[in-house]
Amino acid sequence: MRAAPTADRFLAGFADQRRAATPAQRVAALDRILCDLRLAVELEGEALLDDDGAVLLAAERQFERPGAVGRVLGTADLARVLERYAADPLYRPDDAADARLRVETCGALLRRLAAEPDLEGRARLLRRTDEAIRIEAGAIGPLRRLRPRRTRS
Repeated sequence: MRAAPTADRFLAGFADQRRAATPAQRVAALDRILCDLRLAVELEGEALLDDDGAVLLAAERQFERPGAVGRVLGTADLARVLERYAADPLYRPDDAADARLRVETCGALLRRLAAEPDLEGRARLLRRTDEAIRIEAGAIGPLRRLRPRRTRS
């Protein structure tokens, strides 16, 4: 029997793959987005833990406090955190390019979560999260602003 992957390990593997696929000039922005995502795991994830998870979290915090929720939270709950992260304006960057990268990163993370065998029974949650990500994508302005053409009169 293999242990269920934790949110921390899952995000670390995802971050490595995402960094390798991101152009060098956007890696710093990606790192900020991933840092915000880890913050969301810490802030939102604790409320998702059951009683056993809360006990495990208390023990984990005795050894190393930063990142304790991510080391205890499972990947199934990571999908619930992602749904909140995608919808919460706290994590929304001001820059349109960074906001677009955030939405692309959320979409890629959601696709990777959907491929996890542990999440087969969570289709409704994954669809709802996908909807939140699509709504967020629709709120982002266009990549380039079109200027009106000047005409001679």
